[in-house]
This record gives sequence, C-alpha cells and structure tokens, in this order.
Amino acid sequence: MNNDYLNSIENDVRGEDVRDSIIKSFSEISVKNNVIVGDPVATENSEIPITSDGAYDEIMKYNDGTNSLYPLYDLNEITITQPGDYVAAEQDLDGYSVVHVEDFSQNMIEKEITASGTYLPKNDFAFGYSKVVVTAKDNLGIKTINQNGTYNAEDDSLDGYSTVIVNSEPILEELRVSINGIYNPPETKDGFSKVIVDVEPIHDGTGNLLDEKVITKPGIYIAETEDYDGYKKVVVQAIEVEDTAAELIKGTIQAYDDTNGNVTLIRQSTFRNLSQLTRVNFPSCSVIGSSAFYYCTELTEASFAECTWIYDRAFEHCINLSNISFPVCSVLQGAAFYECSKLGNLSFPSCRYIGGDAFRFCSNITEVFFPECSYIGAGAFNTCRELRSVQFSQCEIIDNYAFNACSKLTSVDFPLCSSINKQAFYNCSSLYNINFPECTFIGSSAFAYCFSLSSIIFPKCLSISYGAFLQCLSLNTAVFPSCLSIGADALNRCSALTNISFPACQNIDGGAFYQCSQLSNIIFPECLSIGANAFGKCFSLKTASFPKCQSISASAFSQCYNLLSVYLEASSVCQLANSNAFISTPIGGYTASTNGTYGSIFVPSSLYSEYINDLKWGYFSSRLVSI
Repeated sequence: MNNDYLNSIENDVRGEDVRDSIIKSFSEISVKNNVIVGDPVATENSEIPITSDGAYDEIMKYNDGTNSLYPLYDLNEITITQPGDYVAAEQDLDGYSVVHVEDFSQNMIEKEITASGTYLPKNDFAFGYSKVVVTAKDNLGIKTINQNGTYNAEDDSLDGYSTVIVNSEPILEELRVSINGIYNPPETKDGFSKVIVDVEPIHDGTGNLLDEKVITKPGIYIAETEDYDGYKKVVVQAIEVEDTAAELIKGTIQAYDDTNGNVTLIRQSTFRNLSQLTRVNFPSCSVIGSSAFYYCTELTEASFAECTWIYDRAFEHCINLSNISFPVCSVLQGAAFYECSKLGNLSFPSCRYIGGDAFRFCSNITEVFFPECSYIGAGAFNTCRELRSVQFSQCEIIDNYAFNACSKLTSVDFPLCSSINKQAFYNCSSLYNINFPECTFIGSSAFAYCFSLSSIIFPKCLSISYGAFLQCLSLNTAVFPSCLSIGADALNRCSALTNISFPACQNIDGGAFYQCSQLSNIIFPECLSIGANAFGKCFSLKTASFPKCQSISASAFSQCYNLLSVYLEASSVCQLANSNAFISTPIGGYTASTNGTYGSIFVPSSLYSEYINDLKWGYFSSRLVSI
C-alpha cells in the first residue's frame, strides 16, 4: 500500500463525511484482521487501516455483519491487577498489543487455615497465596476406639485428632462353636480373637461317636439335608461292575439284561466301541460313566429304570439307537446322545439339566418331552432337522445354538424362560409360533433367519441383542413393552414388518430397523438416541416421532424416500451427527417419491431459533417447523 496515501489520510478519518468518502472510494470492502481490504477506485491502493471507532454500515454489509476496526488511539499495553478470566471483546481489551494479568501473589506469602476441611482457592479467599496451610487442631491428641467397626472422621466427631486407633486387640479370648456351619462376626462373635468351628465327631445321642458313614449308592449328597452333619468322614463307595459285565466287554454276548440288579454303576468307556452290542437293560444302574457306550453302532435299545445321571458322550454315535427309557434321569451331560441319528420321540420326565450338544445331529427326533428341565445347554438340539415342536414348562435358560438349524421346528413354548442366548433358534426357517412371557434377555442372532416367524410378543424383555431377528422376512408385528435397548441390526431386513411397539425403549443401535421397507408410522416415546442407519431404507416410512430424542447418528433415516414428518420434542436441541442423517429423503431434498413435496422436522417453538442457528440443523432451516 502507498505510505504517502496513508499518511495523508491518517489524521483525517474522524468525521463521518470524510470517513464515508474514503470508504466509498473502494469498489470492494471487507474486514480481515482489523484491516479493510479492497480495490480503491481512484488509486492503486488495495487496503486501508481504519483507526476510527464506530460501526460502519458499508463495512458490515461486506463483512457478514462484523464491524471490527483498529481502535482510535494507539493502545500499546494494559495491566490488570484483579485475577480472573477475561474476554477481549467483552472487557474492552480489543486492540491492545499486550495484556498483563498481574501476579499479585508476591505480596501474599502464606495463608493459614486452622479449621480442618476442603478448600477451593477462589471460593475460600485463598486465591493468589503462594502457600495455603491447613492446620489440624493441636489440642486433641490420641483417640482410642475399643469397638471394632468402620468410622468416618466427620460423622463420628474424630476431626482434629492427630492419631485415631481402632483397638483390634482381642476383647474375648476364644469361642468354640460345636455345630458345624458358617459364621459371621456380627452373630455375637465380634471381638473374639479366635472362633473355632468344631469339626470333630459328635455323638449320635446314644453315647456313640459318629465316626464314619458309608454310602453305597452313587449320587450327590449334601450333609445338612441328608443328615450326615457331624460325621468325621463320609464315604461314597462306588460299586464295581460285576463279572457278567466284564464278559460283555470281551464281546462274548450281544445283549445284556441285568435281571438281578447287580450293577449300580457303569464306569467310563466300559462298553466303548463294542460293535456287537444290540440291547441293554440295567434296572438298578444309577450312573452311566463318560463314553460308556461310545460308538456302539449296533445298539438299538437301552433301558435304565433307576439311572439318574448320564455322563458326557455316554451314547455318542450310537447311530442305530432308536428306543431308550430313562424315567428318573435328572442330568444329561454334554454330547450324551450326540449323533444318535435314529432316535425318535424323546421322553425324560425327570430330567432337569441337558448339557451342551446332548442331542446334536439327532436328525430323526420329532418331539421331545422334558417337563422338569430348567436348563438347555449350548447346541443341545442343534441340527435336529425333523424336530417339529418343543415345550419346556420349567426351562429358565436356553444356551447358545440350542436349537440352531432345526429347520422343521414350527412351535416352541417356554413359559418360564428368562434368557435366550446367542443363536438359540438361528435359522429355524419354519418357526412361526413362539411363547416367551417371562423372557428378559434375547441374545445375538437368537432368531435370525427364522423366515416364517410372523409375530413376536415379549412382555418382559429388557434388551434385544445384535441381529436377534435379522431377516425374519415374514415378521409383521413386534411388541416389546418393557424393552430398553435395541441392538444393532436387531430387526434388520424384516421386510414385512408393519406394526411395532417399543414404549420404553431408550436406545436404538445402528441398523436396528434397516430396510424394514413396510414400516410407515413409528413412535418411540422414551427413545434418547438413534444409531447410524437405524431406519435406513425404510422406503414406506412417512412419520417418525421421538418426543425425547437427544441424538441422531449419521444416515439414521437415509433413503427413506417417503419420510415427510419427523417430530423432535425434547426439552433441548437434539444433537445431529451430520446432514447425511436425512440423505435421500424429502427432508433432505429428495422428492421423486412424493410428487415434489418436501418433508418437515417439527421442533418446540421454544427451541426453534436454536435449531435454526445450529451449525448442523441449520442445513435444514427451510424444513424446520415450530410447534
């Protein structure tokens, strides 16, 4: 810039006429860093500093309403002696080349506080001191507490003591408890240096010591409930398999009927790989060991009238086993009947526990009866392709993959089940009728690819995990009155879904309703957050109401070609990730599906201006409607 030109006007820019004439000599004016930059009409100068205070309409017009100018006078330096936070524009500090906030602590060497407590420098008049000393009361020496316990200085009037001692020395020397059990100090035992639970043999009431108890029947025993408390030693004696069973191991016979009831336990792998064995009957056997009949490929019948426990892999790969009887069996461990492909209908009236893979690949089972079962292990009925219906009136937990790929399963009834774990009914493509009135949790992909499922009602479910109902193509109704959280892809690609009810839901994760192309009107009265693509490609969606929503993620409603109305009525401005949230919608400008009609976002009148001025919502300023 020409310095002569500046010098000639530097002292003249005072009056309004002179000021206006100089400004008007520039064809283009803007303010950048307090310098007017332009193209003077009459000279070659391209910028001019303005040293006069004031608001100039011409400058504001070309600078988006900003009137920042150099100050009138040469403001070199200012010193502030009062500590605090300063904003240049608000405290008239704009234009100073240097601003000092004076450290006045040099005159405030030390501040002593004699009352114990917590102090904040600014609030408690200690600001600026180079050192703040908290002095404990010096007139209270040692405090000794004889009662064991937990103490708080403020609540228990202990503030100021230099030393507080909780006397842990024994008050009472010794206490002997003659009844076996578990004892806690508060049960009148507090203070004793030693508490002894007497596990020595006690008397049976007739003067005889209870020295040893021998139990000849295998099983599970609890001392208290079985009246064995007080015995010095309890022995569960395993009965050896009789000689006749030993002959069976050698393969000398093909069938065995223990008519005398001599065998009560069959040990691990006793009959393993005995291919000649076709039929067994053990009326008194109570326990079948692990792999006891493993790979007995010709075995067709097995009867165990008193068996209560079947260990893992006991009958694995008995591929011709078709007729079994276990009327009192209570426990089936893992893979007990794995790949017994000829097993038909199952009846275990006393079974309470089914281990993992217990009946996996039993491809001929059509019906099952387990009225007492409370737990179904992982993969227990996995790939039982002929299984048609199941009813477990007492079952509380269904573990991972329990009924995975049961492709002909049509109906399931679990009136007490509280937890359905990962892929429990995954790819049960014929399943259309389910009943889980007490279920509170649905694991990931639990019902994914159940193509025939048409209606789901879970009155007590609190959480739906990832992909739980992924691609249930026939699903039209979903009712979850208690659900708080819908996981990612939970109902993704449920293309027939038209009716949904989630009155308590607070969180909708990404892709939860992605490509639910028949959804038209939705309301989530308690929803606080909407994940990415949560309703993406919901082509029929017209109205969406979220009275309490606080955040909307990217692409949340992308490609909702018919979305005309979105209601956001929370008491604060909903946080928007970016404008892509409504991409390819009538709200975002796409109107091919609505005959040129644009969509609207309805917001509270009290927040309308905040929405308009919001950096991200401002993109939709023409779509915002005050209500």
